Amino acid sequence: MVNPSNPITTEGNIQQVRIAAERLGMTVQVIEAAQPDQIERAFSSLQDGINGVMILDDSLFFNERKQIATFALQRMLPTAVFASPMVKDGALMTYSASPLTIFRRSATYIDKILKGTKPDQLPVELPTKFEFVINLKTAKAIGLSISPTILTRADEVIE
Repeated sequence: MVNPSNPITTEGNIQQVRIAAERLGMTVQVIEAAQPDQIERAFSSLQDGINGVMILDDSLFFNERKQIATFALQRMLPTAVFASPMVKDGALMTYSASPLTIFRRSATYIDKILKGTKPDQLPVELPTKFEFVINLKTAKAIGLSISPTILTRADEVIE
């Protein structure tokens, strides 16, 4: 699921997902929602045989995370999302950059800017800490069993 009005996360990410899916022998159906009232329509447009939904990074989807979790649960679809709060609100899982680490690094940047450093002089940093969070309650609700090996690798398991 993508927000077509967000050019930053749309084309490049869709291409990366398609490449990864092709390597795994899978196909990708892109569904779009640019407004909260389009999310249900996006889920309704899913073709038969869809095995799961990947939600690409967008503030709309973060803000509507409970609605997304509800529609996914109604259709018994596992959801891979971009932020751990979305898993806490009912998505199945995330493997993403640690929001807490990003917020802490942001404070360092803000401090430097307030002390006179020009933003264009600050280096771009890529995340180095990632977290794997899985929601067992959601897994059980959609009839999915998660292997103990996967659970031991998770940074957080929501039960």
